[in-house]
Formats: sequence, C-alpha cells, structure tokens
Amino acid sequence: MNIDYSGWRHLKEMMEGYEDEYVCTSGIATVPVDKIVGLTYETGLRQERLDKIEKSIKANGYDPKRFGNDIDLILFPNGEYCVQSNGNHRTYFAKKTGMKTVEANVDVIVPKSSLSQNQINSIESLGDFWKRSDKLIEIAKELGLIP
Repeated sequence: MNIDYSGWRHLKEMMEGYEDEYVCTSGIATVPVDKIVGLTYETGLRQERLDKIEKSIKANGYDPKRFGNDIDLILFPNGEYCVQSNGNHRTYFAKKTGMKTVEANVDVIVPKSSLSQNQINSIESLGDFWKRSDKLIEIAKELGLIP
C-alpha cells in the first residue's frame, strides 16, 4: 500500500475557526471510518509503519476494539473526525482497506456560539477542569454533538 494523501485534510487546517471553543473528552467510541477525514499532519506517514500494520493484520486479523486507547480523534460539529495525535497510521490503513469502524478515544468540539450565557458561565466556573467536566459532556449530548 503506497501512501497517498489525496482526500485527506490535516488537523491544523480543520481547527481553523475552532481555536477558542470548548473541547470535551467523551471517551472511547465506535467511529465510522468514512467520517474520519483528517490526519494530524499534512505528511508524516511512514511506509514501513503501514507495512508493519498490514503484515500484523494479515497474520492476526484486525479487531477494531483492540486499538481503542491508541487512536485519538476529535469530532467536529459537522460530524467529521480528525486524528489529533495517536492513530494516524491505523486510521489511514483502516480507510484504505475499506474497514467500516474503529474504536477510538474521542474529544468533541463544543462551539461557544451554540451555548447560552448561563451554560458558558457554568462551564467557566469550573476553572481548569472544564475539559473533563460531566457538565460539558452533558451539554454536548444535549446539543447532539456526541453520537
């Protein structure tokens, strides 16, 4: 499998306009591979790493739940996902080989523009702990941002 970045976007590009938004950690989820459209960097995939993944899967099969803690995605309000840090190679491989789902750690962008001032005040009152706040996760679910 030769590396081809056609059709992929990258995190920096996708984050434009979302720099000042809330991001909550929603946990491990089953993610449709066709919704993952971005990798962490414009380039950076290594052919030898992809070859190693392919060899391992041919020998042992692939369990999409096995790597849930090793793929870190961010979910955008439009329903698209991007690799944040870990999992670029596995995600690329999954998409190129037609896999339907992967298990991943998912963070969710919660746009401040979709929140009431009371919700913003509630979140801000948490100080530095808002990212892992059950309150922010609850709000994201209410807004339909967490599938």
